[in-house]
Amino acid sequence: MVFAGKINIEILSALRNEDLRAVGLNGLSGDLIHARRREVTEMQDPATGEMRSVDFGHVGDIKDVDTRLLNALMDNGYIPVVASLGADRRGNILNINADNVALEMAVDLKADKFLNLTQVTGVLRDPADEESLVTALTAEEAERLIGAGIIKGGMIPKVRTCVAAVRRGISRAHILNGMEPHAILRELFTVKGTGTMITREAPPAEDD
Repeated sequence: MVFAGKINIEILSALRNEDLRAVGLNGLSGDLIHARRREVTEMQDPATGEMRSVDFGHVGDIKDVDTRLLNALMDNGYIPVVASLGADRRGNILNINADNVALEMAVDLKADKFLNLTQVTGVLRDPADEESLVTALTAEEAERLIGAGIIKGGMIPKVRTCVAAVRRGISRAHILNGMEPHAILRELFTVKGTGTMITREAPPAEDD
């Protein structure tokens, strides 16, 4: 309810302050997100090594999305702001991972770019060194860095979401620092860009 209420309204308020027309939605709006409750899963306790059953409660996984409502709004000049809630076929409300919601909607909308905003500059070879930013990766290179333990923790799901995006037809995916002023504009409208760009294959070298 925090996502669909307080946070959604705060984003709408910020957009109105910029004279933009925005509409607050969630996955139940217009049947945007069809989901299922995540099943009880056997998982290994990292502290003890023992296997135990984990009940994820009201957490759901996406079955499919229907973005016709988003297209209708955008065609008429509105910006959809979608909270990451979905529902099963009986209308039970489920909390969905926001990265996965963004991915599925971007793929369904056939987006040109996928932007994943976080609180760090991008993929760092050394998390303690901002100068170690990796500005460009292929999907294969990103997976190798995960396997080598260079990409770890909370960055792993974000990188994997970007890898999935480019492998499912989106030309480029980006991890940006959402706290950095004008990060999106710098990525979209400058040659150098910002953050880390992930592509399915290495882009062709530019002429000198």
